[in-house]
Amino acid sequence: MGEKTYYPWIDWAKLIGIYLVIMGHGWLLDERWKIFIYSFHMPFFFLVSGLLFKYRPLPKLLKNDWHRLIVPYLLMNLYFLLRSLVGPILHGTLTAEYLFSRLGAIVLGIGYSTHGFIPVCDTCWFIMALFIMHILVTVCHTGKQWINWLVIAACIAAAFLLQTLNINVLTSVNSSLLAVPFFYLGICMNPLLDCIGSRKYVVVKGVAGAGLLVLTWFLSALNGRVDVDLCKWGDNLFVFYALALIGSAGIILVGSIFNRAVFFVKTISKGTIFILGFNLYFIDISKRLVSLIPNYHHGNALGFVWGGVILLVSFLLILLLQRYFPVILGNRK
Repeated sequence: MGEKTYYPWIDWAKLIGIYLVIMGHGWLLDERWKIFIYSFHMPFFFLVSGLLFKYRPLPKLLKNDWHRLIVPYLLMNLYFLLRSLVGPILHGTLTAEYLFSRLGAIVLGIGYSTHGFIPVCDTCWFIMALFIMHILVTVCHTGKQWINWLVIAACIAAAFLLQTLNINVLTSVNSSLLAVPFFYLGICMNPLLDCIGSRKYVVVKGVAGAGLLVLTWFLSALNGRVDVDLCKWGDNLFVFYALALIGSAGIILVGSIFNRAVFFVKTISKGTIFILGFNLYFIDISKRLVSLIPNYHHGNALGFVWGGVILLVSFLLILLLQRYFPVILGNRK
C-alpha cells in the first residue's frame, strides 16, 4: 500500500452497505429481499473494518476504541434508555427489574432479548462485537500468517460449537467469533487498497460487482435467513461464508468504480456508526408517518424510496452532530 490514506471508493462502498442495512430492517422490504441482504451486509462491514484496521499496542487500541466505539455506543444506548424510561415513569410502573434488564443488556452488548436482558438499542450489538474483535485480533497478533489461520479456524469452530450446543455466553462474543474471518480478510486486503480503487477496468469491475450481487440474490435463497447478531448462519455454515464473501466482493467492486470524493457520500461514511445505531428508530418513525397517508399501498419499490429518505435525514443529522456533538460519531472533538 502506498502513502495514500484516503480512498473515496471505500466511502462509496460503505454508502451502499449502510443503505442495505437500512433496507434490511423493519417494514421496508419483503422477506425475500431481507434474506438476500442479511446474507452479506454485516459481514461486509466487518470486512471493511478489517480493511481499515491498524495494528497498535493494546493500551493504544483500547484508548482509540474508547473514543471511536465505546463512547458512541454508550451515548446512543443512553438516549434509547432514557426514552424507554419515559413511559414507565409517567405511568408509575418503573421497577428495579425493568431498569436492570436494560442496563444489563447495555453492559453485555447484546442485540436481542435473552435471560431477562432487553436491549434498548438492538443494532448497537455490532459496535460491541467489533470492539471484542479488535481486542482478540490484537492479542493474537504475532506477525506470523499461520497464527492468523489458526485463530480463524479456532473462532469458526468455537462459533459452531457454541451455536450447535445452544450455549449463550450473554455477550456479542458469538457474533465476533463468527465474523472473525471477514475481519482478517479485510486486514489481508489492506495492501490492495490502491489496486482496488484503480481507474483501470472500471466497466469490468462494475459489471463483475453487479454480477456477484445478482449471484448472491439467487444463491441466498438456498441458505435461508442469516443473522450474525444471533450467530445464525442459515442452513449451512460454509454456504454462509461463501455467500457473505461473494456479496461483500460485489459491494466492493461496485464501490470501486466511484473514485471521486463526494460530500454527501463522505459524510454518510463518517456517520456510519450513528446510522447503525439509529436506523431502526428512523424506520419506526417512517412507518408511523406512512400510517397517516390515506390509501397507502406499500411495495418494495416504495421501500427503496423510503430507505433513501432515511439516508437523507441521516445525512442532515450527521451534519449537525459533526458541528455540535461529534463524540457520538466517534470523534474526539
